[in-house]
Amino acid sequence: MSIISFPTNIWITRMRWEQMRMDLTHTSPMSGASQGVVYGLPRWKVNIEIDRMNESDTGAVKALLLKLKGQINQLALWDIGRPTPKGTISGFLTLGSAADLGDDTLTISGGTNGQTLKAGDWLGVGEGQYQQVVMVTDDATVSGGSITVNIQPPLRSNHTLGSDVVYDKPKALFRLANSRQGWDYEGDKVTGFTLDLIEDWQA
Repeated sequence: MSIISFPTNIWITRMRWEQMRMDLTHTSPMSGASQGVVYGLPRWKVNIEIDRMNESDTGAVKALLLKLKGQINQLALWDIGRPTPKGTISGFLTLGSAADLGDDTLTISGGTNGQTLKAGDWLGVGEGQYQQVVMVTDDATVSGGSITVNIQPPLRSNHTLGSDVVYDKPKALFRLANSRQGWDYEGDKVTGFTLDLIEDWQA
């Protein structure tokens, strides 16, 4: 099994991000009251469409599909719509305190007083090249050399003080949801490149 990085020379026509939550709701037939239960960790789901290309430009896309080897290899991917924060944060960031499985608030050290993270900005949390990718859910501002941010989904593992926090193209790992991959020819154009991906964080 290998990890394949998404090529920077491929132009994506459409990209859709979804959060697949493992929730179950039960409604009492007697009282009508409902209760929601979480029974698993949320995963990101991404759909990519690459459409209407000249055949001469399709080599990188075809090669990517074959390199993934169906559901065997993983794809390292970031959100092309917001690769870097809309906030003004810069510099080297680390966790300012330990964070535990299930936490949805992070204290982060680094940045300059007055710098910001905005709702919708992405962060990668954890050591190594690939982290858990989470979204900032409320605007936050650096004060006293640290910034406290609310995130979703919650952390799925424990992280120690000083663990890396990445804000420049944080990458999550995905597998194809279906091993069948192909493309269509329409005259001198190639269409139908689609990658349906589900997060798989076990590298």
